[in-house]
Amino acid sequence: MIGYEVWIDRSYWASSGGERIERARWQAADGRLLDGQSVMEIQDVPHRLETSWTVTDDGIAVRSLSGDEDRSFHLPWDETPLADDRGLLVLIDLAAPWQLAAITLQPGTRGEAARFHPSTWRPATQDSGPVIERWTVTVAGREQVTTPAGSFYAWRVTFGTDRTIWYDVNDRPVPVRFFNGIETWSMQ
Repeated sequence: MIGYEVWIDRSYWASSGGERIERARWQAADGRLLDGQSVMEIQDVPHRLETSWTVTDDGIAVRSLSGDEDRSFHLPWDETPLADDRGLLVLIDLAAPWQLAAITLQPGTRGEAARFHPSTWRPATQDSGPVIERWTVTVAGREQVTTPAGSFYAWRVTFGTDRTIWYDVNDRPVPVRFFNGIETWSMQ
């Protein structure tokens, strides 16, 4: 049984009986991304995609394995939004709530970050591979949220056009809820 199907441009998401394991390392003090790996396996149609990446001084090195296809990419900073602003924080979607915990959460705070996706559809080259885009990060303010742990106030932070992260206002910035553009995850 499929719980959901979502098409956005040429990307497709469905709850299809698979498993995805995401690992990312970043510096706790400032949220700077270091490296990571994503492994996705779908049992319904035997498929495995393994992508690993490392941040280097001049860009991000990415390796993607799918079946017997082994592809390597180098995404140089000078071909990304970091060409104009090397100070941008590079965020990866599933780790973004924890990486952004390093910023100061004050209502009205607005800034920019670079969203890194190691393997997605790239319209410019009509293929799949790594992409870095400039996205806006905004601390919209405080609102009440309800999670399995109860109801409380949280800072609402938007990231890009459709990501939202809520952080507990009574604690150091700890993510308590995350809308990733498709699903809402409760962290407590």
